[in-house]
Amino acid sequence: PETWRVKEGQALVGGAPDESLLSAAAGMLSRLDATDFPQETDLAAMGLDKPRLKVEIALTGDRKLELWVGAELSGGVFASQPGQRVWQVNKSSVQSLLQDPVKWRDKTLANVPAADVVRLEIRHGATRLAFERVDDKIWKSTGPQAVANLDQGKVQILASAFGNLRAESIVTGTTPGQTGLSAPTGVLTITSKDGKKTTLTVGAKNKQQYYVKISDQPDVFAVNAFYVDRFLKTPADLTAAPAPAALGHHP
Repeated sequence: PETWRVKEGQALVGGAPDESLLSAAAGMLSRLDATDFPQETDLAAMGLDKPRLKVEIALTGDRKLELWVGAELSGGVFASQPGQRVWQVNKSSVQSLLQDPVKWRDKTLANVPAADVVRLEIRHGATRLAFERVDDKIWKSTGPQAVANLDQGKVQILASAFGNLRAESIVTGTTPGQTGLSAPTGVLTITSKDGKKTTLTVGAKNKQQYYVKISDQPDVFAVNAFYVDRFLKTPADLTAAPAPAALGHHP
């Protein structure tokens, strides 16, 4: 697997890099195609006299390439390598390269194996649930709202959800009021074997994402709603279905 590190700008990125995002960017650059060759020759008019983005690409054999990105035009942007012909490329192809440095940071929120989780706590709305592990297969409900006939499989799924839990993006330029984190939708806490607690605070829903914060990290993240909704359970959601009635015996 590819491994990346931040060579320059560590303070701007603020942590380990997002491996998948960098691999995707490298893949995009390896097959970047022109959609047109504009007739314009004035570099200033195309924004290439002072490019808004310069990408240095290091290749094997100590080779290097440089990509300059200039002004936008309908459906695309001007781009070139220094001293070479100007191309038009799809805006979407280079859009990911234009994001804030912090958004290149790793977006892993938690990576706790299910087997290491010994306690789960769920708070949202009027719901207050807690579960403790008895052994590798059995959990018990410890309240405050007890679940009498607990569905063991569903609780195990909740415990496994903190393994490689990732956000889709890091959110910048918002306030707690805008993200809903000043009055959270829900709070999920797990306790590991070593006693460490990890808390996911869920804010407002924005289309198909929730704003969230994770303990020990100052940033606000956007997480796919599918991964958050599976935490926001009620006692009824975690109650096992009644066993089917036995068929009567007919002589």
